[in-house]
Amino acid sequence: MHWNIHLKKWEKVKNGYRFTCILMLLFFPLLNILAQGESCDNPLVINGGDLPFQQDGFTSCDLGNNYTINACPSPLCPGAANSPICPDFSCSSGQDFVIEFTPDISGPYYIHAFDTDSDQLTVDGANIATDLDQTGLFILDDCPSSAGYTCLGSSTTCNYSAGSSGGIQLWSAITPDLNVELEAGTTYYIVISSSAGGSIQPDCTDFGLFISEPDPDGNDLCENAVPLTEDMGMVSNISGTNVGEPDSWTPGQNGIDCFGSAQAGSNWLQNENGIWFTFSNLLDQDVSLDILGLDCAGLYNGFLQVGIWTNTGTCDLAAETFIDCWILSTGNDANLSMPDLPAGEYYLYLDGNYGEVCSWEFDSEELFVDIPGCTDITACNYNPIANIEDGSCVEPDCNGDCDGTDTGPNTEDECGVCDDNPFNDNETCADCADIPNGPNTEDECGVCDDNPFNDNETCADCADIPNG
Repeated sequence: MHWNIHLKKWEKVKNGYRFTCILMLLFFPLLNILAQGESCDNPLVINGGDLPFQQDGFTSCDLGNNYTINACPSPLCPGAANSPICPDFSCSSGQDFVIEFTPDISGPYYIHAFDTDSDQLTVDGANIATDLDQTGLFILDDCPSSAGYTCLGSSTTCNYSAGSSGGIQLWSAITPDLNVELEAGTTYYIVISSSAGGSIQPDCTDFGLFISEPDPDGNDLCENAVPLTEDMGMVSNISGTNVGEPDSWTPGQNGIDCFGSAQAGSNWLQNENGIWFTFSNLLDQDVSLDILGLDCAGLYNGFLQVGIWTNTGTCDLAAETFIDCWILSTGNDANLSMPDLPAGEYYLYLDGNYGEVCSWEFDSEELFVDIPGCTDITACNYNPIANIEDGSCVEPDCNGDCDGTDTGPNTEDECGVCDDNPFNDNETCADCADIPNGPNTEDECGVCDDNPFNDNETCADCADIPNG
């Protein structure tokens, strides 16, 4: 009887244990989902096939301060009116969110931690972000728990004074972003952290994340600048980077206000994700270039910054002549007016204001005109401003040479020899009858024909010895 009682007790215990295990099995995966991004052991995983990646709703809150990034220098903010800086000088002493990223393509990447706060204030026309205050963005070649990790890039929120409300100092927050060269197949760690001593949101941050998809043939480099054409349709800077575009030639860094006002955080001080175009102005004339259907993704403030410089082939805008610049707002068409623009070649550079991603179309009565000519870049008479092929292309000679816009002096004979001497044509492959690559051979009697059965008949002696 005692044995039966113990058995019943064990059944109760066993069933309770089984029930507890089931609850734990159901609950532990939920804990893992909630804790995604907490550390390198459970990061948010992004691969090259997920690009371009744009998603908001992330937070480092309640994930803990698992890492302090010491290997990255504290980035500098553009302009003089930035404050307050992170007390730890790296914005990594607060709670962390970890992303594991493995790209498929080697090249430049634009990475942006953008503001997802819907409750923004406006002071004197400036957007006041209360999220991402004193936030750090870091990209590393290994988990920061490793002693040997290398910092490939870092950025922090840049805060600009934007007045006060109710006696409280307010700041316009320019969110952190990075441009960095990455190798295909290599795993990197992106860490979003914050300062434990931040003044608005002191310990953690809510954020969205954008990672561009490199375009190996894209026009984010000057040497790949695309000529403006009427039929190019909708274009975008979604694959743009600032690789090769230093901030030193931006209008804002040269005392030029593209916005037309003193709005803090909106002037063109940095290059983040710009793309290049070229155009030809055929006459000294007033030129209007329309930006139509401008639609920005909302990574920052919905602004696109546009600048025009002369194009003498330098790909260095600091060495070119500045024409004009504009900062355009999403949802609006814009007319870029260039009165008395001299005839010539020009660079057109468009960059998202503080990393904004936009799409738009171009239109212009003065620039989009029909220009017939040779559009084959390999031809001797290639016309770089022609947009209608008229069949006039003159090909280079057999040696690849041109004589101005005419073909070069060399010709290829029937033997495949290319030179400029007509008197030796076909010498290397002519038969005995002077026929290039002909069938005739000369026998020992000096007879030239294509019949091998009569060779040497005309001069053979009685012993059939030619000339015997």
